[in-house]
Amino acid sequence: MRSLLKNKSGITTFIIVFVICLVGYFFILHVVMPATVDTEQVNLEIFKMINEERADHGLAELNIDNNLESIAKEWSDELIQIGELTHGNFGQRIASIGYSNYSCSEIIAEQNGWTLSFARDFVDGWIDFPAHYDIMMTESYGYMGIGVSKDGSMFYAVADFRFE
Repeated sequence: MRSLLKNKSGITTFIIVFVICLVGYFFILHVVMPATVDTEQVNLEIFKMINEERADHGLAELNIDNNLESIAKEWSDELIQIGELTHGNFGQRIASIGYSNYSCSEIIAEQNGWTLSFARDFVDGWIDFPAHYDIMMTESYGYMGIGVSKDGSMFYAVADFRFE
């Protein structure tokens, strides 16, 4: 390494190789890896991590709710189409599955690009935002449905909750 850096051409070669490696790394993380992300697996990981956070605080585990999962997935798909974070008409979505008489909440997030801790990044973002954390940590027994959608390197996650 020292002999490589002793002359100008060695330094230039080192810089070129370094830049190529750096560009390759970002290409893999933001182009190749997002194309291979299994959003169903991310759903499961997010579901598990939220329940682990609840268990760490002595709260009951939330059960999966297929109706909530369906509207969460539909809404994450819609967020991909509109390209912005919004809850839209959450009350209408809840009413469409017959849950108007329950206490229901929704948390959403977006990420541009992929990381090795992808699902964890979504959950940690919710944990760090007090209003979202309060929803995740509602003391009542309840249910949850997760929906994650992607378009290129953009990802949207929706977590819908129903509490008794």
